Amino acid sequence: MVMDGHDYEYLVAKYLRGHGYTGVKVTKGSGDFGVDVTAHKAGHKYAVQCKYYSNPVSLGAIQEAVAGKALYNCDRAMVVTNNTFTKAARELANANNVLLLENVRSAGAFRFSQLPKGVRIFLLGAYLFTASALFVAMLDINKEQPFWTAVYNVVTTMTFMLFPLWIGPVIRGVKKLFRRALTGIKAGRATPATAAVATPSIQPVQPRINAVALQPFLPVEVQDHKDTFANALAGLPVLTTSVIQRNCKCGINRAYSILRNLQVYGLIHEAGKDTYEWTEKALLLGAEGRNG
Repeated sequence: MVMDGHDYEYLVAKYLRGHGYTGVKVTKGSGDFGVDVTAHKAGHKYAVQCKYYSNPVSLGAIQEAVAGKALYNCDRAMVVTNNTFTKAARELANANNVLLLENVRSAGAFRFSQLPKGVRIFLLGAYLFTASALFVAMLDINKEQPFWTAVYNVVTTMTFMLFPLWIGPVIRGVKKLFRRALTGIKAGRATPATAAVATPSIQPVQPRINAVALQPFLPVEVQDHKDTFANALAGLPVLTTSVIQRNCKCGINRAYSILRNLQVYGLIHEAGKDTYEWTEKALLLGAEGRNG
């Protein structure tokens, strides 16, 4: 079965129910303002953004979840994906207290706690009755048995009786060993990459953006120090949230705001995942400032 984004929302809802969340609801398909599922746990209401992606999720999903939680009267935000998250997305999520769940590809294994309370009580009672009857029968059988045969019977009977306690860890351990063995086989088959011969290359000189001309395009929250921010940004050939944080000595929210403003005004374009470069418009803006 081929899964799409809408199917994934229902998978995530089922996954959350299986992990202790209550009141789990999938929102309407359109106009959900970035919130696909709402759920409750430990006194908190979560606004959940679901991302079924073939690539790592970028920081835009974090921003959507933070913005959408207020519309659903939620006090917590969460982003769930079948993939992973970019470094910038993790930083933004950490700064805004957003819970990230990655590699969620199935609703998870069946849990006894998912059953209704009455069913759980009935099954537990049936198990205890069967186990105690088996134990009594084993004691009667062992009265006429040699010592070591009796010991064997006791051990095998107790192993069966404690089946619910040990079967889960055993299965997880076998899966872990299997994954390690598979990883080792793949690593053994991998051929070492041939070292490339380093060839000198001439790097083009990156034009410096005119810092004065850049100041009006910065967000309002940095206007008190716009000259400092503009000078720090003007010499950067590539912009990311971490680069802006490091060079401008600011937090991730302010760095994201700067990127968003520059992108809105057409001064930068996305060159890769969470990576931006100056556009021709920005370079011409700098040229005008130098020529003027």
